[in-house]
Amino acid sequence: MKKQPILILDIYNKIDTSNMMFKTVKIICFFLFSSLFISCQNDEAPEKNQEIYFEKFSINYAWGLNYNHWIIDNEGNVRVNKERDSIIWIDTDNLNSYKEMFDSIVFIVDKSELEKYVALISKAAKGKVIESNQNRADFGNVGFNCFTKNNHNFKTVVLTEMSDLLDKKNLSTEAEKIGIWLRELNLKMNSN
Repeated sequence: MKKQPILILDIYNKIDTSNMMFKTVKIICFFLFSSLFISCQNDEAPEKNQEIYFEKFSINYAWGLNYNHWIIDNEGNVRVNKERDSIIWIDTDNLNSYKEMFDSIVFIVDKSELEKYVALISKAAKGKVIESNQNRADFGNVGFNCFTKNNHNFKTVVLTEMSDLLDKKNLSTEAEKIGIWLRELNLKMNSN
């Protein structure tokens, strides 16, 4: 008896192709929808348990101590540190714990305005920060920052910082928009 060669086509015809095809289509659809869902998730949504979003600080030791520091919290409250002899350097390891150190509310930002600028933080965080050496005397240090969540840790995002020896500037458009807004708020608060 002579064996006949098995043709791949014969095997294929014997398999229930309609059932396999259906399973294949289901698997492909599952992967497509999964990847679409993951890619459409809003990575710019603010961290729900973040309590501080923005800060402005200035400190100068020339001719005595001059210290001014305020934050904007998750409710739109602009809070200052009344104890001007107690300098606060915000450590992002414990970001939320600093909210209560700023003990006086001096201004309230409208919630929709706050949300508009909070939404810009994630793109500002991706901006390139350039540094330029300076040779100033008695200027001190003035900075505007925002905060974001980076994986499981909070991160400081430099918007602008000027000092006697070094200036920093975030080049992203979003950082520039936030910086302009914070400087305008600073002028409003200082004019009152």
